[in-house]
Amino acid sequence: MVHLLWLRLYELYFLTLGVYTMMRMSSLRGMLDQWLDKMRIHPKVVGEFDDNALLLVFGQAGEGVFMVLTVFETEVKQQYQVQIIGRTDKIR
Repeated sequence: MVHLLWLRLYELYFLTLGVYTMMRMSSLRGMLDQWLDKMRIHPKVVGEFDDNALLLVFGQAGEGVFMVLTVFETEVKQQYQVQIIGRTDKIR
């Protein structure tokens, strides 16, 4: 599944869609950045948010991709009508 995420992010990067993410001071953002660096994935960050709800609203608009914890996956999919494009168990 990591390869699917990598391919999709790589593809989206070249189609000029970007990534919405939490602010750099977020611990989850730090873990995400480390994992992306390790995978040699350097997506275009188009929005950094300190408010999860705002991040999800932008993601719902379909102009970019975003990451959520697995524990919130079902709720986010239902409430924001978004699709999962990949998963990893390397970020904890």
